Amino acid sequence: MLAAGLTASMVLASVVVAQPVPPPLPAVIAPQNNPITEAKRVLGKALFWDEQLSGDSTMSCGSCHTPARGGGDVRRVTNPGDDLIAPSGDDVFASPGVVKADASLNFRRSTTFGSGVQVTDRASPTMIGAAYFNQSLFWDGRATSTFVDPQTGATVLQARAALESQAVRPILNDVEMAHSDRNWDQVATKLASAKPLAMSTNIPVDLATALANNPSYAALFAAAFGDRQITAARIGMALATYQRTLLPDQTDFDRFIAGVPGALNAAELRGWQVFNQPNARCINCHTAPLFSDQAFHALGVRPPTEDMGRAVVTGNINDRGKFKTPTLRNAGLRTTFFHNGQQTNLADVMRFYARAGIPQFTDNQNPQMPQINLPPQDSQALVDFITGALTDPRVAAQTFPFDKPTIWQDRAADRPTLIGTATNGTSGQPRIIAIDAPMIGSTTFRLGVQGRANSTVTLQLSTTAPANNQLTQIASTQVVTTDADGLATVFIPLPAGTAPGVARFARFVVTDPLGAGGTALTQIARYLPFCPSGGCPSRCPGDIAGPGQSTSADGERTADDIILFISWFTSANLKADIAGPGPSPVPDAELTADDIILFMSRFFDACV
Repeated sequence: MLAAGLTASMVLASVVVAQPVPPPLPAVIAPQNNPITEAKRVLGKALFWDEQLSGDSTMSCGSCHTPARGGGDVRRVTNPGDDLIAPSGDDVFASPGVVKADASLNFRRSTTFGSGVQVTDRASPTMIGAAYFNQSLFWDGRATSTFVDPQTGATVLQARAALESQAVRPILNDVEMAHSDRNWDQVATKLASAKPLAMSTNIPVDLATALANNPSYAALFAAAFGDRQITAARIGMALATYQRTLLPDQTDFDRFIAGVPGALNAAELRGWQVFNQPNARCINCHTAPLFSDQAFHALGVRPPTEDMGRAVVTGNINDRGKFKTPTLRNAGLRTTFFHNGQQTNLADVMRFYARAGIPQFTDNQNPQMPQINLPPQDSQALVDFITGALTDPRVAAQTFPFDKPTIWQDRAADRPTLIGTATNGTSGQPRIIAIDAPMIGSTTFRLGVQGRANSTVTLQLSTTAPANNQLTQIASTQVVTTDADGLATVFIPLPAGTAPGVARFARFVVTDPLGAGGTALTQIARYLPFCPSGGCPSRCPGDIAGPGQSTSADGERTADDIILFISWFTSANLKADIAGPGPSPVPDAELTADDIILFMSRFFDACV
């Protein structure tokens, strides 16, 4: 039996060897005026994972692109589609974004999602290996190889710049990352005053090292681009540079095409054989070694009338329902497939191609689709090949360069939760909106209410756990009025000196004649204020040191604080960069008298 098994393996190997051996992944070529540098890469990495890049500090680029899920989203939520009904046939399974808000971050009603979190209209494609898609990106290819500055309209990069073109779009998208009417001046202003990755923990070594030397975004931009100016074009170029280093080129398949003996096991070799078979037709669109032809095809996943795909970009009706071929590298880690996230595993993807119980829609469908012949044993072989041979172990384990900080969204303990029960009113039960990060030092932490229109609402705040669904020992109240959509927003300061980890409780009481006792109650939001990375801000503005000039603030202002600051300043340590001209409290990546003036002013300010 052993001899027979060896003989079978040898025969199989000989069959596979006869298949054309593709070349290795090519070298990545950056656009001419955006070369890859370490300072730019690390700036792009910080921006990619920093939730402060969004308008309300709840979403980062990385929120929708997790390496361990093949660059896709670990979340899978429903967009009800054009019929606004879920579940129904036109549902899209995609990524949650932000709650709709105006330029002042007051909650506003979305036509589709009301006061809930909005959801994108397509599933998140992977950013891993996106460097090879240098002509166009997005499912419909609307991010082109020419990068136009979104602030000035000037062409910044002439070619190979699809990553730059893609990177800047979500930041101003009011479903994905932005409040309404957000502009690039607002983005730059916010970054200039933000501590990089303040909301993250477990910051990777390369980022931690860069931040130790350049502790502000102004300093990171100066290191990357030569001066401290923060612009849309530079944000796009830094984000693109980081993504150009995310190359999944250490798979078993890469070892196989390099001639490493035993790189693929028998099941994976069998899958590679099936992959190349004319009846499977995989190789026609998923061309190795990228495993994508970078072209657009209509597979018939859904009728084109639901999403016209490429036709929206080209205006050509013959492109209706066509979407860009995704890479199969690391597809075995993903949990959403196709542009609408319809399938959750590769086995069902194979069932779709085999027309085994999953319907296909024929309008403008690629004529190759009905010709695909995938019997069950071939389908399993393809799953084995994609899952085993095309997964880069560094991606699966999230090790460098695919490592990431633990962002706020990933830390359940630092997110508000809802407890208790609501009571009925005119329009059913009013709802409390608690989606912000309660980070100490934040000036934009909000709670909102969706209830009866044009009504008086009282927000109750307490540090005592509720009893019998009631808040007791109410510490403070705020009274607001809901708008015509029944929405109101309250901003809650979390100043220096706020106790971290001490639970707070909040509830809205809505004046409502149809509620019990003339009011309707929301659930109760429970939130725990947490410290930014590096520690909580001191209650004393000039407190930066402990005894012996240690870098741990001790809640007192002493000569140690002055000595430490002067030592930073005289050694050109940008930790002393706390001011801009004026002095303004916005670091500018320069050490001037303004920094000393502002520090001494803070030193003599009263503690809170």
